[in-house]
Amino acid sequence: MKNKRLLERLILVLLAVAGLVVFGVGVYFRFFRDRGYAKTEAVIEKIEQIYAGEDEDGNSKYDYEVYVRYTVDGREYHEKIGDYESGFKEGKTITLLYNENDPLDVHTESKTAGTVMMIAGPVVTLIILGFAVLRRFRR
Repeated sequence: MKNKRLLERLILVLLAVAGLVVFGVGVYFRFFRDRGYAKTEAVIEKIEQIYAGEDEDGNSKYDYEVYVRYTVDGREYHEKIGDYESGFKEGKTITLLYNENDPLDVHTESKTAGTVMMIAGPVVTLIILGFAVLRRFRR
């Protein structure tokens, strides 16, 4: 019985710590990831839809590869970016951030992922701690 309680506490602590780590990663993505990066405008040249299997309901899932063209210091680059948003269309102009020391290192300006993690991390942690407190009062 004592080992079971210890294991439960350990799991709760690990889950709470995981929630705080998610929060920390969110802070990094929201506020610090773009340091050393400069803005430039890019044109989406091509979007490739790639079959990624089926979900549990049998519906097809797809990933997207986005290829862009942008200019840094008078030199034109053609690169694939790792980001895709539903509003992306071929020919659309988007804002990219590029590493000033390596203009091939680019990503979009989106802060959504960081914001979601900053909210989800503490919420998950509070829910876990709430369950822990409720369990303690039930005994």
